[in-house]
Amino acid sequence: MRFLCLLLAASALAVDPKTGMKVTFSDDFTGEALDETKWTMPANRETVTIVKGGKDKVLRISLRKAEDMIQWNGVTTNGKFEQMYGYFEASIRMPAYKGHTAIFRLGPADEKLTPNMLLIFEGLGADQIMPWARRNDDSGQRDSRPEGKWTQFLKAGEAAKKFNTYGILWTEKSFTWFINGKKAHQVDKQDVAKPMRFQLAHRVSEAERPSLNLKQLPDDMERATVGEPTAITTFKAAKISGVRITLIKKEDMIQTNGITTRGKFEQARGYFEASIRMNGYKGHGGTMSLRAKDDKVTPCMNLYWESAGADYLTPLGRYLDDKGQHELRSETSGTKLMKAGESSKKFNTYGFLWTEKGFTWFLNGKPVHKVDRPVVDAPMSLSISHRCGEWERPNLNLKQLPDDIEVDWVKIWK
Repeated sequence: MRFLCLLLAASALAVDPKTGMKVTFSDDFTGEALDETKWTMPANRETVTIVKGGKDKVLRISLRKAEDMIQWNGVTTNGKFEQMYGYFEASIRMPAYKGHTAIFRLGPADEKLTPNMLLIFEGLGADQIMPWARRNDDSGQRDSRPEGKWTQFLKAGEAAKKFNTYGILWTEKSFTWFINGKKAHQVDKQDVAKPMRFQLAHRVSEAERPSLNLKQLPDDMERATVGEPTAITTFKAAKISGVRITLIKKEDMIQTNGITTRGKFEQARGYFEASIRMNGYKGHGGTMSLRAKDDKVTPCMNLYWESAGADYLTPLGRYLDDKGQHELRSETSGTKLMKAGESSKKFNTYGFLWTEKGFTWFLNGKPVHKVDRPVVDAPMSLSISHRCGEWERPNLNLKQLPDDIEVDWVKIWK
């Protein structure tokens, strides 16, 4: 299922614009009709439909055939949902041809009240994507657009042939536009601090009409989802309840999803453990890690328990200093650590012991790897994640999913 989702910041921003955020609004468009508890429909309701798009349903915003073809069709969260700050994203397939435009837009409920900001993604056809902002105040309006060609963001045909993820990050410092997780444009924060609504639209303006070829229609704008499908969920099975970390189905499947204590809890030395059921198949993996707050500040040490599926487990350390990166692996890595099937069929306890003398990796209470202490004193945070790396993707069999990582409990001692 593709998505549209809005998130609200809960901690400091990391590499991923969504890191440390929780979902506050989401719509996967799985119903027979648009959910009007979330969206306000246009007057010409027939232009907004839920249709089958491949294996999933999508929201389609069409053009209505009329004499002059000048129109603006779309849906908005106005009166249903507004938010100040956070990350707003949608999975969208843009139009292929010129003469009309798909729009992903954030703006205030009343655009006549100034000062205000409009944050916009436009799909103009012919591979042209424009992320831009408009500031309105008493002195007029000023636009901020990125330099360079409008076709620079995606390869030829990609905007219209597949769904891409468009996101806008709004923080206290700036507005940043992302396409498939990559930064495309940024504007320093303006003196605007009012909640904004979300709008999805399909337009033909007077300026565009001469370029519109009716023989190229329909050339619809489609939203697979608003917001991101949740990768972190809770589960309850028999007498066990915990957290499940899932891979989200998307085109390339490359991803890392997980949970971390970063920004919430860090500790120098002690015993860090978790009860985890790892993945069973190859092509993706589970990781429990103990990491420095900033691994660019050296010297530092990162500790890992990694599962690569098929009973393959690796306890390893990664030490970084001025000379570079040094991997400290166990000779017992691989399938030697557990019996066949045990890592994925049941919960096992994975632990790190950090003392003044060194680091020791434990599996179900037994030491399996040890590293003499490097010069490291900075507190570390604990993370548990589920990843599909580029190097793993060729071995990933989608028919074997879901093959989730499950965490029963986490404990830290000192």
